[in-house]
Amino acid sequence: MRILIINRWDDELAAFGGVIDHSRHQVAYVTVPSHVPMIPATAAGTVELDSLADTAAVEQAAETLRARMGGVDRIIAMSEYDLLTGAALRERWNVPGSRVCDLTPFRDKAAAKTLLATAPGLAVPRFEPVASIADVTAFARRCTGGVIVKPRDGAGSVGCYRIRHGQSAAEALRGVDLTGYEVEEWIEAPVWHIDGLLHDGKALAVYPSRYIGTCLEFSQRNAPIGSVVEHGPIADAMADFAVACVTHLGLASGVFHLEAFETLAQPVFLEAAARVSGGPIPYTIRDVYGVDLVADWVRLQLGESPRTVPGRNPELSAGNLMLPSPYGLRLTERSPSLIGTLPGLYAEDLPEVGTVFDEPSVYERLVASFRFFGESADAVEESIRATDSLFHYSLAPALAAAS
Repeated sequence: MRILIINRWDDELAAFGGVIDHSRHQVAYVTVPSHVPMIPATAAGTVELDSLADTAAVEQAAETLRARMGGVDRIIAMSEYDLLTGAALRERWNVPGSRVCDLTPFRDKAAAKTLLATAPGLAVPRFEPVASIADVTAFARRCTGGVIVKPRDGAGSVGCYRIRHGQSAAEALRGVDLTGYEVEEWIEAPVWHIDGLLHDGKALAVYPSRYIGTCLEFSQRNAPIGSVVEHGPIADAMADFAVACVTHLGLASGVFHLEAFETLAQPVFLEAAARVSGGPIPYTIRDVYGVDLVADWVRLQLGESPRTVPGRNPELSAGNLMLPSPYGLRLTERSPSLIGTLPGLYAEDLPEVGTVFDEPSVYERLVASFRFFGESADAVEESIRATDSLFHYSLAPALAAAS
C-alpha cells in the first residue's frame, strides 16, 4: 500500500516503524523536524514543516508526496489537530477511512451534545453555542452553579473560561473573541476519562479512570493532574456510558478518549475525542494491560484487524501523574529519580536540568510524568499523591540561561 502519515509528534506515539513494515509498503511523511530521526530510512519520502498549524501547507506537502508515490491508498493522521485535515484529504482523493462528517461530532463539542441529547438515557449538560458576551450572560442567568465558556473545537481545557454565579461575563471575557465558542452549565462532580477501542461496533477494551485534579487547573493554573483506572460498579457504569456515547456519535471502529461527570443520578457527558489520549495514559494501558491502543489504531486506519482481545485485568489498576511546564521557563533543579522508592511507580520521564519549556501548551513538554500500577486503585492513588509530595523542582525565566 501507499501510505501517507501526517504527524506532529516526536515521542513513542510517532514510532510508526514498529507498526508499519516500511519495506513492504510505501510510507511517506508530512512531519516536523524533531520527528525525522525516528523515520525509517526506507520511507518513500518526507516533507518537513516547521509546524503543521498551516493546513494549506500540510495539504500542499501531502499533494507533493502523493504525486511522488503515484497515489495514496491510506492516510494516517492521529493528532487531535490533524484529524480533520486527514479526513478532508481522504474525501478529496477518495481514500478509505473517516470523513469530515464522521469526525465532526468528535471535534465540535456543541455538535456532540446536540446528538447525544436525542439519545435515551444519555445525559448532557445544558449548553448553547454563543457568539457574544450577551449570549453568555443570558445563559448564565439560568445556571445557579455558574458556567464554563469553551472553544467548540478545543482540547485540554485550553481557551476555557469559568464564570462563577454572579460574576460578570463581560469582565471574565474581556478581549476574548467568542467566534466558535459554546457555553455550558458548570457541573461540580468528579470527572472521569474513559479510553477504549472499538472494532465493528464491539468494545474490545475500555479503561475507566478517575481524575485526580482537573484539566482546567492543569492547563490554566499549572496544577498537577493524574488519574487511576478504577474497577467496580461505578467504573463499569462509566465504561458502559462511554461506549454508548461514542457509538451514538457514530464511531464503529477506532479508539476514543471520553470525559464524563460522575453524578449521583447518572454519568453526564463532558466531551469525546476519536483519538488516543495524550500524556502517559496510552503507555500505562500498554504496560499494565498489554493493550497497545496506538498500534491498533494504526492498524484500523490501514484497514487491518486490531490485535487486542476483549477483557481487562480486574486485579490491577494503572495510574499516571503529570506535572505541567509553564511556558518560557527553564528547569534549574529537580529531585532525582523516585523509581524504587515508592510502591507501584514503575516509569518516569524527567527532563534534564537546563531544559527550556518553549512550547506554549503545558501538554507539549512536562516538568515530569510518572506511571504506576498496583493491586487496587486506592494503592495507586496513594503512590501518586506521595510522588507529588516528594518530587520537587525549581524553574527560572528562560532568559536567565543566556546571562
